Amino acid sequence: MKLWSLAVGALGVLSTVPVHADEAATDRALAEVLFRDARDLMDHGQAAAACPKFAESYRLDQALGTLLNLAVCNEQVGQLASAWARYNEAITVARQKGDATRQQFAEEGSRRLEGHYATLGIVPAKELAAVADLTFVLDNRSLGRAIVDTPIPIDPGSHVLVVRASGYEPWSKSFEIAKGAGRVPLEVPALRAQGALPLAPPAAAAAAAAPPPPAAASSDPGSTQRIWGLVTGGAGVVGLGVSLGFGAHALSKKHDRDELCPAGACPTQDGIDAHHAANTAATIANVAGVAGGALLATGLVLYFTAPHASEHARAAAPRLSLGLGSVRWSGSWE
Repeated sequence: MKLWSLAVGALGVLSTVPVHADEAATDRALAEVLFRDARDLMDHGQAAAACPKFAESYRLDQALGTLLNLAVCNEQVGQLASAWARYNEAITVARQKGDATRQQFAEEGSRRLEGHYATLGIVPAKELAAVADLTFVLDNRSLGRAIVDTPIPIDPGSHVLVVRASGYEPWSKSFEIAKGAGRVPLEVPALRAQGALPLAPPAAAAAAAAPPPPAAASSDPGSTQRIWGLVTGGAGVVGLGVSLGFGAHALSKKHDRDELCPAGACPTQDGIDAHHAANTAATIANVAGVAGGALLATGLVLYFTAPHASEHARAAAPRLSLGLGSVRWSGSWE
């Protein structure tokens, strides 16, 4: 449903102005209301609440005065990177408008904040040097590969970096920028190719990596079987441990997904990434759990069914039998 201008809506009169002009008038009116609310909040020392209103007002109507007020508000709440960027933007706008007073005010603000904001340094793994279409998304803002080795002005608080490339699974990292921070490095690991298994089956890998058991001593014929039982059971325990770890990770990612996708649909890439991460972790937990349980059960059977030396000795020891007119030996020697 198309919005009508506030003035016409108040009078209950149908507008004869084209729809796009009517919407522009509505945006300017709403921008003015937001600007006044923000100024009132600033006058009462509530800059943190005022900044979002200034930002929305400027989005609706890009007035130079609103831009300068937003810069001042950002500076007061410690968002120095944003404030510096707003001052620089205001310098250009004021110069275009020929507003020397506001241009000077913006230049003073830019000089005052120069070098006092935090910067983010993205450090990709060396394997990514050959990836041609590597892209970075910082707080839903898409950035090109040129940002590598370039200090990125950034405000204190929580941030999310997502790295993408064709043929690779996306990688994401949530991180915090502390107030008063300087240059903050953020390392990006090598990306995993799409369709690649995240891990070899953990229990099987542990069993394969186990050293071969020593040769059994001839005095204990069940020692070899018991050693294999211990090795197999140990691999099973490793598998179960991996299953528990990935199960907990899956629950954590599911919680993240539920927060980012409250209605069941994921409107953001972060929600989609959390959904895929939860499914992947759950699959690994299931595979590791099944393999670990099977190996542990097999190890227990091998260990507890192995014959003991005393049993073998009783079976193999020679026996002397005396009969009428005869002497008989039975048994065997190894």
